[in-house]
Amino acid sequence: MHLRKGIGAVILAGAVAVSAAPTAYCNDTGTEPIERPGWTLVFQEEFNDAVLNPAKFSDSYMPHWTTPEQSLAHYDVVDGILSLRIDKETQGPWWAFDDVQKISSIQTGMRDGMHNFWDTCTITDHHRAVTNFETKYGYFELRARVPHDGGLHSAWWMIGTEARADETAEIDVFEICGPDVKADKSRVRVSVHPWTDGGCKEQSLDYYPACDVSQDFHVYGFEWQPSGMKFYFDGQLVKETSQSPDYKMTTFLGIYENDSPLWSGTPDYNSEYPKRFEIDYFRVYKTDEMLARD
Repeated sequence: MHLRKGIGAVILAGAVAVSAAPTAYCNDTGTEPIERPGWTLVFQEEFNDAVLNPAKFSDSYMPHWTTPEQSLAHYDVVDGILSLRIDKETQGPWWAFDDVQKISSIQTGMRDGMHNFWDTCTITDHHRAVTNFETKYGYFELRARVPHDGGLHSAWWMIGTEARADETAEIDVFEICGPDVKADKSRVRVSVHPWTDGGCKEQSLDYYPACDVSQDFHVYGFEWQPSGMKFYFDGQLVKETSQSPDYKMTTFLGIYENDSPLWSGTPDYNSEYPKRFEIDYFRVYKTDEMLARD
């Protein structure tokens, strides 16, 4: 989710099996039923409280690379909707050593040294590990609305917990940049980044819903099996791959503003603030086989 080191623009075509994506259409964006036949709900956050439940999500984003104050998410919860915010005047840059990004993120796990994304990363302080929900395999579902502003991207991503040094793969279930959101088509970036995991390959799995995804809430689904991974949009299977990390991962939900003309465009500081990535719910399910394996 940062200016990554060692990740080039070349995707390894043919290295892993990947399906062609059908056209994704925007369906009814109402809340999905909690029950899913054949699956057991194992983690659920409907954001019905005014503050985050610290037993489920931490609001301190990688504090080991920055300061406690700079790591904190800016957010509010109103009528069951969590809004992760980018504030114009009252929010500073996330990283202690650069002013490129403002970040508001929540996560289900975190530990010192996790996600060493740049050569100059230095642990600034030590923090108690967060292990609220670190898991392997399942069906994950998020109902959310993203902003369309320049300079922003909203992201749902997962990374290995690094119980071993090579358990570092990153799965970007979605990264949606403001400039990629158009009236009749949006680009949803889906990626696999191996980092130091030699068992994974760099892979892009982008898809293009035929609508402006910033106008309404949409349901994004991610099915992770030992045999591969599938990605869903409003109930439609849109991409799948044979890749599948075989270790526990933690989940991140965040909004990022880049103060420079990068892949997400340039911010318009004369536009209306705060910028908001709105989340209705986050749920995780497992099959009986997965539960037995756990």
